[in-house]
Amino acid sequence: MAGGCDRALFEQLVAGTAKRPLTNDEIAAELERQTLYHPERDRSGLDELAELLRRRFADGDLRLEEEIQELERAFARQPLVHLYGFALRREAGSEAAARRSLIALMEADPGDPMAVVFDASLRSQTVVSASEEARMANIAKFATTPLLKNPYSLAVGVLFEAIREREKARVLDVGVGSGAQMQALLAVLDRLPHNIGRLEIVGLDLMPEFLVQAGERIAVAAAALAPKVEVVYQPVEGRIEALDASTIRSITGRGLDAANATIALHEVAGESKLAALSHLRRMAPGQLVVAEWNYCLENVLSQLSTEFVFNVRGVAAAMVAALRERYPIEESRAVVRDWLSQGAGQLTCPREQRQECFLDVTTWKALLEHCGFTVLPVDQHWCEHAAEPGHNSVADEGWYLMTSDYGGATPIALLVASPSC
Repeated sequence: MAGGCDRALFEQLVAGTAKRPLTNDEIAAELERQTLYHPERDRSGLDELAELLRRRFADGDLRLEEEIQELERAFARQPLVHLYGFALRREAGSEAAARRSLIALMEADPGDPMAVVFDASLRSQTVVSASEEARMANIAKFATTPLLKNPYSLAVGVLFEAIREREKARVLDVGVGSGAQMQALLAVLDRLPHNIGRLEIVGLDLMPEFLVQAGERIAVAAAALAPKVEVVYQPVEGRIEALDASTIRSITGRGLDAANATIALHEVAGESKLAALSHLRRMAPGQLVVAEWNYCLENVLSQLSTEFVFNVRGVAAAMVAALRERYPIEESRAVVRDWLSQGAGQLTCPREQRQECFLDVTTWKALLEHCGFTVLPVDQHWCEHAAEPGHNSVADEGWYLMTSDYGGATPIALLVASPSC
C-alpha cells in the first residue's frame, strides 16, 4: 500500500487525470453550460470564444490581445467574453487591459459575484468571508436541491446495501457534521428489510459541537428503532488526514464494515488527500463510499490561470442552476458569492491557501488506487436510493454514479471502493 504526503507525486496524479477540454466543441459545450449562471442565457460569441480558449489550453498561446479586442467589440453584451478576456489578459500580465475587460463584464452583468470578488482584489480590498451561520444556511439551501440531495441519499443507500445482511455492523462517517446522513441511514433501517441487530456508528469531525449535535440526532433516530436495532455512537474528534496511530486503532476497533466520506474530502487540501486516503485504507473498511465535487479546483492550479477561472465558473454555473429551481436568480447567486468569499476569497487567494480543493472523479479514482483501494463497478440497484432519480445515472465507464445533471455536467460524482488484497 502506498500513501504519504508526496507533493510531486500528487501533482503528477492530478496532471495525468484531471479532465481538460481541449477541443473547440468541448470548450463550446462547457461555455454553453456556463450560461446557466446568467439571468438570461445567451449563446452569442461562444464558438469564437471557444477558439481563443482552445489556443490557450491546448496550444499554450497567451498572445491573444488582438483577438480579445475584436471579440469584445463584436459581442459586447456577452458576459463570458468579458470574463475570459479578463482572465486571459491578466494571465498574460496585461493588467490595464484586464481591468477594462472586468469593467465591461460588470456593465454587461452587474450582479456577477465573481466580478465583484475580482474587482475587490484589484482594488486591494479584503474579501470578507461569509459567517459560519451564513455558510450553514447556504448549505441548507443546497440540500433542498438534487445537487446535494442525490449524492447524500445515494451514499446512504450504498452504505445500507453494504451492511444490510450483517447481524452486527460498524460504520465510520468522515465529517459527520450534524449527523444528518447517519440519521438518514437509521431511517432506511426502519423502512427496508435487513438483518442488523446492532449498529455501531463512529462519527469523525474536527468540530466538537458537531459531534454533540450528531450524537443527539442519532439518539432520536435510534429510539425509533429500539428494541429491534441497538445503536451505539462513538464520537471521535480530529481531521482524517491528521489522525495518529492510536486514534486510527480506536476507530477501527472491531473492524469497519463501511466508511462514508460524502462532500468531506474536498476540504482536505492538496497532497494531504493522500494521507487521508491512506488512513482510511489502514482502517480497512469493507466498502468506502466517496461522493465529491467533480471539478479540478485543486491547489495545483494558480489563481491567476485562465483554466482556474474556467473551472470555477463551471462549478458556479452548476450551483446557480440547482438553486434557481427553488430560489430567485439574485438569491441563488448570493449563495455563490458567499462560497467564493470563503478563506478570504477562493478566487484570489494564493493556491496554497485555497480552502475548497475539488478534484475530477478520474483523479479521485487514481488517488484511491494509489492508496490501496480498488474502485468497484456500480451496482444499478444503488440508483433506487436516489432522492430524485431523474438527476442521476451510471457513467458510461460504469465505475461511478453521476449524481446530478445540469446542462450535461456532473457536478458531483459517487465512487465506491474496497481495500485491495
